Amino acid sequence: MLRIASKLQRQEKCRTEVRRFLTKYGQSGAQIKVDQAMDSLIVEIQKQNPVGIFFHRTFVPVLKNPTVQKKCIVIDLGGTNLRYGIGYFRKRGQFRLEAVKKTNFQEFIRHSGKDATTFYAGIADLIGDLPSDVVGFCFSHNIESTPDLDAKLLSWSKESFVPGTVGTLIGKETLRALNDRQSPKRSVSVLNDATAALLGGIVKTKKESVSALSLIFGTGVNIAYTIPNGMILNSECGEFSGFEPGLFDMQVLSESDDPKHGMTEKMISGKYLPQLMVKAVCKAVEDGLIQAPVQNTPTLPEINLFLKRRTKNPFTMTRSPTRDQDFTRETCLEIIDRSALITAILVDSFACVNSSRKRTIDLVTEGTSFFSLHTFQSRFKKHLHECSAGKRKYHFIKGKNINLIGTAALALDFTKKNP
Repeated sequence: MLRIASKLQRQEKCRTEVRRFLTKYGQSGAQIKVDQAMDSLIVEIQKQNPVGIFFHRTFVPVLKNPTVQKKCIVIDLGGTNLRYGIGYFRKRGQFRLEAVKKTNFQEFIRHSGKDATTFYAGIADLIGDLPSDVVGFCFSHNIESTPDLDAKLLSWSKESFVPGTVGTLIGKETLRALNDRQSPKRSVSVLNDATAALLGGIVKTKKESVSALSLIFGTGVNIAYTIPNGMILNSECGEFSGFEPGLFDMQVLSESDDPKHGMTEKMISGKYLPQLMVKAVCKAVEDGLIQAPVQNTPTLPEINLFLKRRTKNPFTMTRSPTRDQDFTRETCLEIIDRSALITAILVDSFACVNSSRKRTIDLVTEGTSFFSLHTFQSRFKKHLHECSAGKRKYHFIKGKNINLIGTAALALDFTKKNP
């Protein structure tokens, strides 16, 4: 008992020192003024055309009953991976995937990212021989939808970029590339990941709600929500600039490909959290709080293993002293907690505006980081409960490939209406 009590005391002392250290550099979650941040965000959401957040009509209808027994090609282009395969709905609406393949998206860009022509030709090469004339394209970067369910690429995010692609119509150029390789005639519909996940959640539950939201928390962050006219609205909430950045946030932002955009995303999302943690640990070494120098920028999966005490310190790549490991671990956990708090503020602000008088909000969650990042999910739910202050309750909806469910449902509905 004494040994356990001593260990707990040591952990609490370490946690206090970490919080003092992060507060010094403006990186503590305790420094976030929750009410002030929510008020600022709610004002921007209510404007519908705010500076700092992009709002896009998606022209995507709310679909509860997808077309069944017809196959379509689905593409899921994210910040980390590029997946593609065949999807379809069985008679009772269950979604099935076949012949799914996955490639690293950054690796794909290295081979097929010279310009727009090679990029779309690369996409066409991946799907050109798949047996369907219907294509649904989930494109997880900043896009603007068109009434014919194509989408213009406005900008890349998550440190991805292909020259000459900004401003192109994704569906149109994909079709052109397919035609160049003499593939069969096809139709293509394009939507954003948050929109796809929300539509997938509605299809999965067969429940249309005027108070439904989707949260993407993976390589990047995004939120979509339904509006009363039965359409889904996409918000690039990672563009919000109302949270006060700390020293490490500013360092990561300045070193990113596009320092003028995506401030909130670069403060909280899976792509940037490892960089924030490295900045913090390096500063702790500089301040004499950690002895062993940083020799590596670990991946999020490597950090997860360390936080679960299953591997050695991935920042130093050595068997560092227990004190160093404890301080590093608590620093990472505090950064995750701050990320979860900011994410909760984003979600509850949208819910506050969109929920009207409804107290229960359907929230579709998707993204590798949301489900796999150590302690994130529990911290997010705790902060979400605190932000809502009992005024709203959340019904969480999740499911395997939920964004591809939405992607397939839209593609099949689109081709049915446009044979």
